Amino acid sequence: WFCDDAWRFDDFSSKYCWYFNCAVTTDDILDVDKYKKIGYDNAIYATWHANADVYSGLSSAKDSDVAFVGNLTGDRKEIFDLLKNRNLDVNHFSKVSFEDMVWNYSKSKIGLNLSKNSNDKEGKLILKARPFEITGVGSMLLTQDAVGLSECYKNESEIIVFNEIDELVSKCNFLTRNPRIAEKIAINGHKRFLKDHESRVRLSQLLEKKDLINMKAYIVDYALHAGKWIYKGYQNAFRELGYDVVPYSNFGQIDKNDKDFLLLTTDFFFEGDINSRHEVDHAYDIVS
Repeated sequence: WFCDDAWRFDDFSSKYCWYFNCAVTTDDILDVDKYKKIGYDNAIYATWHANADVYSGLSSAKDSDVAFVGNLTGDRKEIFDLLKNRNLDVNHFSKVSFEDMVWNYSKSKIGLNLSKNSNDKEGKLILKARPFEITGVGSMLLTQDAVGLSECYKNESEIIVFNEIDELVSKCNFLTRNPRIAEKIAINGHKRFLKDHESRVRLSQLLEKKDLINMKAYIVDYALHAGKWIYKGYQNAFRELGYDVVPYSNFGQIDKNDKDFLLLTTDFFFEGDINSRHEVDHAYDIVS
C-alpha cells in the first residue's frame, strides 16, 4: 500500500513494488501509469480509509469550534499567523499521541485539513489520511482541495472545500456562526465515510477484485505513534473479513512454508530503519 507516490515513487515505490504481487497507490489514479511505465502491471488505485473501531463512537461534547492536528511544516505557520490576525481561533495541536489526535478532532465541530505536501518540491495538493480521520470521528471536514477528493466526498453537502486562504477565512467564519449547518454536513460526511471509506469496505472491495480471500494475513504490529493504531485498525478489519490475522514485529516471524498469504508492512521495515539487514533480506526472499 504505497501512500507517498506523489513524492516517493522514484526513490521508494519504484524499487520495492517488485517484491509484491500487487501494489496499491493512493495519490492519483494516473499514478497507475507510472508503474506501467517501469514495467509493473499489477498496480491498483485506491484512496485512503480508516477503521471505525478506532475512530468512531467517542461520546465527546463538541466544545471546540475548529481544530488542526499536525506540525507547522511548509507554509502552515504563515497560514495560522494569518488566521490569528483575522481573529479566527483555531485550536492547534502538534506532537500529540494518536489517542489525543482522535480525541481533539472528536470534540471539535470542525476539523481543518491542509493538503499541500511539504515534501514535494512542486507543493502538490495531495489526498492523505486526515480527511478520512476527521469524517471518521464525526466532525465536519473543512479541507484544502486535493487530487481525488471530489471522488470521495461531495463538496458543500458532505464536506467543505477551500482553495484560497481568503476562502478559508470566510467559510470558517460562516460555519462557526452557523453550527447547525456544520453539524448537518458533519453527519452527512460521517455517513459517507461509513458507506464508502471505512476499512472493511475499502479492503473487501480491493481483496475481492484481486481474488485475495481466505488466506493468512501477516500484518505488522507497529509500535510507533499513530502507526500503532492505524495497523491495529487493519488487524481489526481483516479479522472481521474472515482472515487468519498474524501480527508480526519482524520479518523473521513469517513462516516461509506459507505459500499463499497477505503481507502488510511499513516502509521502515523495508528500508531497514528498524530491522537488521538480515531480516529485510529474509522478507525479500519470502515475498519474491
